[in-house]
Amino acid sequence: MFEGSSTRYLYGLNYNCFEYCLSGITNDSKDPSVDTFKSTALPILKRFGVPSEGLELKIESRGLPPNGGGEVVLSLPVVQSLSVSF
Repeated sequence: MFEGSSTRYLYGLNYNCFEYCLSGITNDSKDPSVDTFKSTALPILKRFGVPSEGLELKIESRGLPPNGGGEVVLSLPVVQSLSVSF
């Protein structure tokens, strides 16, 4: 996922949430798509105690090989500790 990606900038930095803008390839036949990441990784983070409020993966634009051009904004709330819940 995000083959050839780079973190362009970190913005909206405050004490409650980090927001990262990632750019690159979002859909490729060789790798899982950004949609797969969104539907699997975010629920796993929630099971480790990351709150739903502030947790988001927003697909701004899609990028295909070879040029990429996709952009995704990942928002992660700041947590003090993680715990596992099944």
